[in-house]
Amino acid sequence: MKTKPTSSAGIPLFCALCFSLPTFAFSFAATGHQLVAMVCEHELTTKTRSVIRDLLTTESLAEVSTWADEERTRDRSTSTWHYIDYNVRTGKVEAQHAKDPTILDAISSNSVALQSAQSTETRQRALKYLVHFIADLHQPLHCADNDDAGGNKTHILVDGQENRLHRVWDGFIVDRMLARRYQGKSLPEVAALLHNKFASKRASITSGTAEDWAHESFAIARNHVYRLPPPAPGAKLSQLDEEYLTKSESLIEERLAAAGFRLAHVLNSLLDSDSSTTAPSSGRSVLSERRFETGARTKRTPGELSVPAGVH
Repeated sequence: MKTKPTSSAGIPLFCALCFSLPTFAFSFAATGHQLVAMVCEHELTTKTRSVIRDLLTTESLAEVSTWADEERTRDRSTSTWHYIDYNVRTGKVEAQHAKDPTILDAISSNSVALQSAQSTETRQRALKYLVHFIADLHQPLHCADNDDAGGNKTHILVDGQENRLHRVWDGFIVDRMLARRYQGKSLPEVAALLHNKFASKRASITSGTAEDWAHESFAIARNHVYRLPPPAPGAKLSQLDEEYLTKSESLIEERLAAAGFRLAHVLNSLLDSDSSTTAPSSGRSVLSERRFETGARTKRTPGELSVPAGVH
């Protein structure tokens, strides 16, 4: 979850199993991350499962999926690892943000650490980071900025209540999708249904690079998330209407599923040398040479963002 400039409190796990629709009862940092991890579980090879079991011992991927948010409260230098600020007008990372390590740097460095580090503790941390960051990469507002801290400073109305656009995409859209499309289902049941629904698209979903996947999220933010309905006459804030919310449900369902398949693709490529899965090899791959140490800053040159065709 992106927390510039604010953050939300963690949500108890039991709340994630409730499918009524209270306003912002869940956080993407809980429900969304758990769903991504559970979809991923369906795609892991036997060898990858074994390595993960050895690293996490008694914990599941879903249970560690929010660890990175907890770690950020202990180490604020990791805050920028959760997002990348492509400006929706220029398609570039603006100069003031270019000095900070981004989510792409974090995915690259932790991929290398998970595959190659000698320390078990280092590999454990790298795995936990990857489980979280691959999911964050698929929340559109973790890859876009409209000079509003990724939607944190844009206020809107939803169901008659004022809130931040970023928070709506972290929680409300996920909640609404679950309530309307998977009512009465537990999270493991939803994950299984999501996996089955998108399994036939596995090859196309897992193609590309981490940077390509970030570009997808940016395109969704630019072409949909930030295209808010105009405020009603005399009103200051946009009210998210049924058309906007229904389309958002479909988009977030697809992003959660894609994140799960891609997380498994990355983990299989890193942990199972016998797997037919290979790490992305074009563009800025998950095994990019771009690395950083905890708390370090890397110099980055802002570049033009090439948006994939057909992403809406």
